[in-house]
Amino acid sequence: MIVLKDLIVCDDEYFDLATKYQELGETFDRQYRCFVKTLKNISEYAITSGQTHDNIESLLTSLDGLKQKLSYSTDLASQLCGDFVDNIDEADSKLF
Repeated sequence: MIVLKDLIVCDDEYFDLATKYQELGETFDRQYRCFVKTLKNISEYAITSGQTHDNIESLLTSLDGLKQKLSYSTDLASQLCGDFVDNIDEADSKLF
Protein backbone atom coordinates (compact mmCIF):
# COMPACT_ATOMS: atom_id res chain seq x y z
CA MET A 1 0.00 0.00 0.00
CA ILE A 2 1.35 3.41 -0.98
CA VAL A 3 0.57 6.36 1.24
CA LEU A 4 1.10 9.79 -0.23
CA LYS A 5 1.77 12.61 2.16
CA ASP A 6 1.01 16.23 1.51
CA LEU A 7 3.71 18.06 -0.35
CA ILE A 8 4.22 21.48 1.12
CA VAL A 9 6.26 23.94 -0.90
CA CYS A 10 7.03 27.31 0.56
CA ASP A 11 7.15 29.53 -2.53
CA ASP A 12 8.95 32.32 -0.71
CA GLU A 13 11.89 30.07 0.13
CA TYR A 14 12.40 29.21 -3.52
CA PHE A 15 12.05 32.82 -4.61
CA ASP A 16 14.56 33.81 -1.92
CA LEU A 17 16.90 31.09 -3.13
CA ALA A 18 16.55 32.31 -6.72
CA THR A 19 17.44 35.83 -5.55
CA LYS A 20 20.45 34.51 -3.64
CA TYR A 21 21.71 32.74 -6.76
CA GLN A 22 21.35 35.97 -8.73
CA GLU A 23 23.24 37.87 -6.03
CA LEU A 24 25.93 35.19 -6.00
CA GLY A 25 26.32 35.58 -9.76
CA GLU A 26 26.58 39.36 -9.44
CA THR A 27 29.15 39.07 -6.65
CA PHE A 28 31.17 36.61 -8.68
CA ASP A 29 31.05 38.94 -11.68
CA ARG A 30 32.35 41.90 -9.65
CA GLN A 31 35.14 39.85 -8.10
CA TYR A 32 36.02 38.34 -11.46
CA ARG A 33 36.31 41.77 -13.13
CA CYS A 34 38.57 43.01 -10.32
CA PHE A 35 40.80 39.94 -10.53
CA VAL A 36 41.08 40.10 -14.31
CA LYS A 37 41.83 43.83 -14.22
CA THR A 38 44.64 43.16 -11.73
CA LEU A 39 46.11 40.40 -13.88
CA LYS A 40 45.90 42.57 -17.00
CA ASN A 41 47.67 45.42 -15.21
CA ILE A 42 50.43 43.04 -14.11
CA SER A 43 50.75 41.70 -17.64
CA GLU A 44 50.80 45.15 -19.26
CA TYR A 45 52.87 47.15 -16.78
CA ALA A 46 54.80 44.89 -14.42
CA ILE A 47 55.69 41.66 -16.20
CA THR A 48 55.64 42.56 -19.87
CA SER A 49 57.54 39.60 -21.29
CA GLY A 50 58.84 36.15 -20.50
CA GLN A 51 57.31 32.90 -19.30
CA THR A 52 55.45 34.45 -16.36
CA HIS A 53 53.86 37.01 -18.69
CA ASP A 54 52.85 34.23 -21.08
CA ASN A 55 51.38 32.21 -18.21
CA ILE A 56 49.34 35.20 -17.05
CA GLU A 57 48.00 35.63 -20.57
CA SER A 58 47.11 31.95 -20.69
CA LEU A 59 45.37 32.23 -17.31
CA LEU A 60 43.33 35.20 -18.57
CA THR A 61 42.16 33.12 -21.52
CA SER A 62 41.17 30.24 -19.25
CA LEU A 63 39.37 32.56 -16.85
CA ASP A 64 37.11 33.81 -19.62
CA GLY A 65 35.74 30.29 -20.11
CA LEU A 66 35.32 29.86 -16.37
CA LYS A 67 33.37 33.11 -16.10
CA GLN A 68 30.94 32.02 -18.79
CA LYS A 69 30.35 28.66 -17.11
CA LEU A 70 29.84 30.10 -13.64
CA SER A 71 27.57 32.86 -14.92
CA TYR A 72 25.51 30.27 -16.75
CA SER A 73 25.37 28.07 -13.62
CA THR A 74 24.09 30.79 -11.31
CA ASP A 75 21.58 31.99 -13.91
CA LEU A 76 20.36 28.44 -14.44
CA ALA A 77 20.05 27.73 -10.71
CA SER A 78 18.04 30.91 -10.23
CA GLN A 79 15.78 30.07 -13.17
CA LEU A 80 15.23 26.50 -11.97
CA CYS A 81 14.10 27.71 -8.55
CA GLY A 82 11.46 29.93 -10.15
CA ASP A 83 10.44 27.23 -12.63
CA PHE A 84 10.02 24.70 -9.82
CA VAL A 85 7.49 26.92 -8.07
CA ASP A 86 5.67 27.57 -11.36
CA ASN A 87 5.54 23.84 -12.13
CA ILE A 88 4.20 23.04 -8.66
CA ASP A 89 1.55 25.75 -9.00
CA GLU A 90 0.54 24.45 -12.41
CA ALA A 91 0.30 20.85 -11.19
CA ASP A 92 -1.58 22.01 -8.12
CA SER A 93 -4.13 23.88 -10.22
CA LYS A 94 -4.80 20.73 -12.26
CA LEU A 95 -5.43 18.70 -9.13
CA PHE A 96 -7.78 21.10 -7.45
